[in-house]
Amino acid sequence: MTFLYYLVFSIFALKGCDIYSPTCTDFPMLDGKGDFRLDGTAVLFGPGLTLSYGITDNLFVQADAYYTSERSANRYYGLISSGWYNNYDNKIVELFGGVSYGHGSVWSVDRDSHRLGDYGTCFLQGNYGWKGLANSHIDVALGAKLGYYCAFLREYIYHYDHPTSSIKGICNALFLEPTVDFRFGWEKLKFNVTAGYNFHQAINYSNKTEMCNHLCMELSLNYHFKSANR
Repeated sequence: MTFLYYLVFSIFALKGCDIYSPTCTDFPMLDGKGDFRLDGTAVLFGPGLTLSYGITDNLFVQADAYYTSERSANRYYGLISSGWYNNYDNKIVELFGGVSYGHGSVWSVDRDSHRLGDYGTCFLQGNYGWKGLANSHIDVALGAKLGYYCAFLREYIYHYDHPTSSIKGICNALFLEPTVDFRFGWEKLKFNVTAGYNFHQAINYSNKTEMCNHLCMELSLNYHFKSANR
């Protein structure tokens, strides 16, 4: 129980409390046409849901949404993507692209300020995964997302001796997000741990306040609705 407590606490801590964080979206890892995978998380700060569906044996679509609210921050985002995949003897390759939109609002005690912003991304991603490792119900996958990020940012700084000041800015950046996904459990229902890290290079950044977390980790439950012919 002690180990589980620290694991859950670490996952909450790594969700971060800034405008943008790596999304930690579930890896599809579908078997073929008609496969449907549902991944859900309902942690202390809010729910998240990912849906993946195999349109054909080589084409899939995915949608992801998340909302979190805590004492000093709240954020939400939505993502949709589609692309190609191939399952060869439980070794899966995925190549796809997508877009996302999100919003974040953060109160900073250190700066006595309120930061908020809306952002959008477009990206390409490649994944490689292994299903049923060692003849067990264990799946592992590695991925990398390359994309473009644009955010409209605002920060309100509160002063005791004079009126509130505000800073507005636009951030355009390129980013790279390597991600790892680990599932374990039963044939259809599995625990899912996903972790990601954000590397970014600003193209222009008129607001000098850091608005991006680098690290994300998420624990969820994953259910695989296999197609009738599999």
